[in-house]
Amino acid sequence: MRLLSPTILLACLASCDIGGATGPDATLISVRVRDDRGLSAGRNEVVVVQPSALRLDARTGADGNADIALDAPGTYRVTVIPRDGYVAGSDPLTKTVTVDEHTRTQVRFTLFRSSWTPDPTLVQ
Repeated sequence: MRLLSPTILLACLASCDIGGATGPDATLISVRVRDDRGLSAGRNEVVVVQPSALRLDARTGADGNADIALDAPGTYRVTVIPRDGYVAGSDPLTKTVTVDEHTRTQVRFTLFRSSWTPDPTLVQ
């Protein structure tokens, strides 16, 4: 029984996101990655470069979302690196956002499935 309690505690801690504050007073960038149909684009790498040039690496979840806790407000460069099967569309893969203290700033990206081809009636 004694071994079971620490094991359960460790399992609970491992399942929690303890990478940073995500409460209502947190300073966050919320990344949302969708495909050309508006559906989740799944797990994609996200790179956030801070004003100090420090790089934060993250990954969206299966739902295409990632909340990245920041140490301070400022202007950040957010880049999404498409996973296999997805490519950039007309939406840029890098965006610059200004984040205020104690706010959640949302950044949206749209990726295209690499097998996507435009409707020939729309191409002139």
